[in-house]
Amino acid sequence: MIDVFPNPAKDLIHISGLKVDVLSKMVLKDMKGVVVLDKSENLSKDLDISKIENGAYLVEISSAKSTKRIKLIIQK
Repeated sequence: MIDVFPNPAKDLIHISGLKVDVLSKMVLKDMKGVVVLDKSENLSKDLDISKIENGAYLVEISSAKSTKRIKLIIQK
C-alpha cells in the first residue's frame, strides 16, 4: 500500500510502499488540476515541497500498471 507522510507536511514528504524501479512518474497538482511539481526523472521516495505554497494538493503516483492519487495538505 502506498502512503504519503507527514500529512499535513511542511518541507519534505516521504512516499512509503513505493518501488522506485517500477515507478514512472510523480506529480503534485493543486485542487484545480494544475501541475505544481513534476518528477518524471530522478525519482526517489522523498519529495522536496519546501517551495510550494500552503494549500490542498493531490500527489499522483503513476506506474506502468496503475495510478494512485493521495490528498496532501501543505501547511508551513
